[in-house]
Amino acid sequence: MATAMKLTERAIEALEPGATDTFVWDLELKGLGVRLFPSGTRKFVLQYRTAGGQQRRLGLGSFPALSCKRARELAKIRLGEIIEGADPSAAKSAYRAAMTVADLCDAYFEAAEDGLILGRRGLAKKASTLATDKGRINRHIKPVLGSLKAADVKRANIEAFKSAVATGKTAKIEKTKARGRAVVKGGKGTATRTLGLLGGIFTWGLAQGIVGSNPVLGVKRFAGRQRKAMLTLAQYRALGDALAKLEALRTTKDKERHHALGLAAIRFLALTGARRGDAVDLKWAWIDAPHSTLRLGDSKTGESVRPIGRAAIEALEGLTRVSGHVFAAGPDLAGYQGLPKLWKALQAAARPEDLPADAEGPLDAITLHSLRHSFAGHADELGCSMPTIAAMLAQAMGGVTAGYIMKRVDRPLVASADRVTGHIDRAMRGIESVATVHDLAAARG
Repeated sequence: MATAMKLTERAIEALEPGATDTFVWDLELKGLGVRLFPSGTRKFVLQYRTAGGQQRRLGLGSFPALSCKRARELAKIRLGEIIEGADPSAAKSAYRAAMTVADLCDAYFEAAEDGLILGRRGLAKKASTLATDKGRINRHIKPVLGSLKAADVKRANIEAFKSAVATGKTAKIEKTKARGRAVVKGGKGTATRTLGLLGGIFTWGLAQGIVGSNPVLGVKRFAGRQRKAMLTLAQYRALGDALAKLEALRTTKDKERHHALGLAAIRFLALTGARRGDAVDLKWAWIDAPHSTLRLGDSKTGESVRPIGRAAIEALEGLTRVSGHVFAAGPDLAGYQGLPKLWKALQAAARPEDLPADAEGPLDAITLHSLRHSFAGHADELGCSMPTIAAMLAQAMGGVTAGYIMKRVDRPLVASADRVTGHIDRAMRGIESVATVHDLAAARG
C-alpha cells in the first residue's frame, strides 16, 4: 500500500500502522518516502532508477533518530550521486556483504550506545549492561568469530564457538588497572550468556538487512546451575557471626583488613534482599528514612521505589558519610566493588575451626544472590503475598495493579518489609524469630 503527502515531522508521527508495510511518498522530493511497518517503526527510504534502468530502494535511516530535514538532505546527496552514475543501494549491499562479525558487533554496539537497542521494559541498555556486553564481545566473540563474514556464519560456526567458550579456550588473564588483573575463565555459564548476546546481535543485523538469517537460533544452551539456596536461621546466625568476626579483625595497620563499608553492604543485602548492583550504586539521596523507603534512580529495572525495614534503616544510619555513595570506596569514593571477594572471606570466616577440610561450611553453598532469594523465601513463609514480595524486591510484574504497587509504597508494604527485615535481623543475631507477617491489604479487602 502506498500514498503520497508532504512529509513533515508531525505528519510522520500521525501515521497509523496497518497489517502490512505502508509506503508514504513525499510530494516535494521525488523518490523520498517513509516505510511504515506494522510494528509502528518508521524508516526513510529513497526509491530511484540506476543508469541501467533498474529500480532500487535505499534505506536512509529510522525516524525520529533521523529527522525529516536531514532525510531530505541525504536524499538529495544520493540523488546527485545517482545522476553521476553511482548506485548507492548496490554499494551499501556490497559493504554489508563484506562485513565481518567484528564489524557487525561494532555496528551493534554503536547503535546500543545511541540508545537504539532496547532492553528491559523497552528501555535503552544501561551503561553497566553495555560494559558487560562489550567485555563479552571483546573477550569471547571477536577472538573466535570476529574474522568471519557475518553473512556467511552458519550454525556449525556457532556450535564451535559455544564449545570453545565452554571449554575455556577463550580464557586469559586480562590487565584491568595499573596494578590489577582479571582472569577471564569462560565456561558453560559464560557460553550461555554470550550466546544470548550474540543472538541479539544477529537479530539486529537481520533487521538492518546486514545478514539474511540468525545462525544462533536453534543452538541449545547449557542448562543454568544458578544456586537459589534459602538461608536457614542457623545460616543467618553464621552470617551474622562472620560479619562480626571480620569487623572485629579490622585494624588500621592490617594490609588485608576488610573494608567496613563492604561488610555493611553485605549486611544491607541480607536485610533488604536488594541486588548487589543496587548496593554498589546506592546513594544517600535515594534513602527516605522518615518514610522507610528507597527511591533508586538507576536499578536493574530502571527507577524504582521500594519499602525498607527499620533494622535496615538503623544499619544505614550507623554509617559515616564520606561521599554521595553510601558504600563508598576507592580513590573516587564511588560504590564498593569488592563484594565477591569479601563474600569469600565471609564464607571462610563462617567455617568452624574444627570442621574437616572436605566438609562444607555453613555458607559454602550460599552466594550473594542467595541473600535475595532468601529474603523472598522468608517473606513467603511469613505470609506475604506475591505482589507484596515483588514490591519489596522491586521485581517487574505485569498488569495495571502491579504497576501501581511498584510506584507507591503504603503503610501495609512498609509494615511487611519491617517484619521480614526484623525477622532476618534477629536470626543474624541468634534470636529465635516468631514474627508473623499479615497481608493487611488483603485483610481489608
